Amino acid sequence: MIPKLSKSRFLAGLQCPLRLWNQCYRGNLATKPSPSKQAIFDAGHEVGLLDTKLHAGGYYVEEDYQQRLALVYAHPEAFQKFLSGQNEFEEFLKKFSVNRR
Repeated sequence: MIPKLSKSRFLAGLQCPLRLWNQCYRGNLATKPSPSKQAIFDAGHEVGLLDTKLHAGGYYVEEDYQQRLALVYAHPEAFQKFLSGQNEFEEFLKKFSVNRR
């Protein structure tokens, strides 16, 4: 299967084509984040969890971003809202009459 090209991977490929190839096909070779970097990641996850509790209708997604199919099955109601365009961002735009281009 051909890996998806994200913004991060695109930028990695601009820096070094071999880096892009390694990220896509040899991700297991990547070094583990340092304890300080891991603490930053953990804090970000904690903020995401708190955010879902603060906003009605929020969903905490535990699945990895690369496991898209598992994500859809784990949160069908959130996915349905996304497909129908019924999300807080759309409501915000309507409330403040922001026109999208």
